[in-house]
Amino acid sequence: MKNTYKLDMILSALAEELNISDTMYDRAVQSYSNLGEYLKKSNTDWMVEVYPQGSFEMGTVVKPLSDEEQYDVDLIVLIKKPMLEAKALRGEVTSLLEQYGRYEGKLEDKRRCVRIQYSDSAQFHMDIACAREHLAQSENVILISQHDNNGNYDFSPSNPSDYVAWFKEAMRYSDLPEIRALFGKAAGETDVKPLPLIKVHTTLQKAIQLLKRHRDIYFKDNSKNGPSSIIITTLCALSYDYIVKNQMQSDSIYETIKSMLENFNRFITVKDGDYHLDNPVLNGENFLTNWKDDGSLKRDFDAWIDKATRDIIIDPANFIENNPSKLSKELSEGFGEGVSTRALNKYGQTMGALNEAGIIKIDTSTMSSTLQQSGENIKTPQKNTFFGDEA
Repeated sequence: MKNTYKLDMILSALAEELNISDTMYDRAVQSYSNLGEYLKKSNTDWMVEVYPQGSFEMGTVVKPLSDEEQYDVDLIVLIKKPMLEAKALRGEVTSLLEQYGRYEGKLEDKRRCVRIQYSDSAQFHMDIACAREHLAQSENVILISQHDNNGNYDFSPSNPSDYVAWFKEAMRYSDLPEIRALFGKAAGETDVKPLPLIKVHTTLQKAIQLLKRHRDIYFKDNSKNGPSSIIITTLCALSYDYIVKNQMQSDSIYETIKSMLENFNRFITVKDGDYHLDNPVLNGENFLTNWKDDGSLKRDFDAWIDKATRDIIIDPANFIENNPSKLSKELSEGFGEGVSTRALNKYGQTMGALNEAGIIKIDTSTMSSTLQQSGENIKTPQKNTFFGDEA
């Protein structure tokens, strides 16, 4: 068993620990469903569409670091009729929310959204972008109401639906039946109902989750300088497409993240002296606009890439055989102690199950293992290490 396989098991277990629970997912879906029904019923003259966007829609949301923290659910409230101006649009939606007793005392006015703060036990907040259709652009381009914190409102174009569709295209390389169902089944395949992307866990999604969590911890004392989730997601999807098209490893999460980190800067360009990572579905939108005015953002991004490469790629490969305690410490610092401990215990249980099934054979005198099918020697962590009692 190659070290890469072992590292894949550990990273997959880490990503699994980062998923929100079914209860958290169901609670969020119920909350935005209730919101949509209320908005539609509260003003029958309106033509309203409510739908999720961002990480919740793409299945890359990450569980909060602690019980005191929250994840965000991003929603679009699209008012197709009447056609309101930016200030009126935000005001009308906010007024309706204020009239709904469920949201009393829970609303926060943000620059680009209205935030609903749910109870601490819910562990999420809902960011509502108030939008109208963009008649001068393609069908899915919308205009989001925003303000400058000084009472001046305007519209900002966005295209969340097409971005999700673009992201799905990057996922099409997965062999998961749920992903194949998104693009139509092959001849002779059984029908598989497409799942919400949050219920599907491809290599691409796992890589994004792991990098987002590593970013959160790395920038915990300087969160404003951390790359946004849209930057990480876009770079990961572009890199994943590049990896597959150049016939690199695409099913190994370890090799995929390694290639992503090596190729991120391939997709960051410089135009007229400014850094660019252009929105793949909306001409003219540059996700790196802020880098123009703050040179520390690019320096901090590069430093984070170096640290992520060390924490996720180099050190685990160096420590997995000979220094499990060091590996445990490194992963705890990079992803959080609880998440890392549970993931490593799952890895240990898996190795123990392989031993019991006869797939690997452990030499108790040396604690080395042999993969029965090929005779390739591997080492298995000793019993009662952090890898789990079964190892």
